[in-house]
Amino acid sequence: MIEKDAFIEKVKKAIKYTEDIDEPYKIPAFQVILKEFLDEKGEDIKSQSGISAEPKVFKRKMSMVEFLKSIELNSYVEQALAVSYYLLTHEDNNSFKVSDINDCFLRAKLKKPKNLSDTLNSLIKKGLIAETGKQEGSRELYITQSGIKYIEDIKKE
Repeated sequence: MIEKDAFIEKVKKAIKYTEDIDEPYKIPAFQVILKEFLDEKGEDIKSQSGISAEPKVFKRKMSMVEFLKSIELNSYVEQALAVSYYLLTHEDNNSFKVSDINDCFLRAKLKKPKNLSDTLNSLIKKGLIAETGKQEGSRELYITQSGIKYIEDIKKE
């Protein structure tokens, strides 16, 4: 007879194997996998069934809300800079407009600063973002290396 701890470990392992299987196949798959583990054939299951020994992990990009929640931001200026960083690192936008930042605040359900242009001008004065020039009548901005470093330092804390 199997020990309780060993049984629990085998159940956990079977759950990992079947977590990415859709219903209605999940329960029957779990039962088959668990039976294999309980019969001490669990180690050979990969070669016998073609099932990966590691649970399948789906790589998804981090949402803006997840990103902003993952770091401690203390002001509108830091929030705007973090949104700029997110646009560069997660959405591959090398530059952005004031309206893009505004849209991001709305998407992330963040309270917007009263004057977003003043907030961005503060970042420009600090050298954390810069202007590329005007495009289609509005300012085109980008996050500088100093801005990137600023956010990466906050992420480390």
